[in-house]
Amino acid sequence: MQKEIVTSMNSAPIQSVPVSKPGLPLLGPENTLYDCPFCNASIKTSVQYTSTALTYIAGALWCTA
Repeated sequence: MQKEIVTSMNSAPIQSVPVSKPGLPLLGPENTLYDCPFCNASIKTSVQYTSTALTYIAGALWCTA
């Protein structure tokens, strides 16, 4: 069984618009307390930075340039 798709040549193209979910915060590099609107859990975010050998190599190259 085939389905026939009918389109009009005079119709405007459909544009998709990005929609953000309500209640989701913009999180940054700082620790943040947040209450999840979906499950009502209270959470605290944290960020940990680690340095690798590439960090020190890039720093040395930056200082000598």
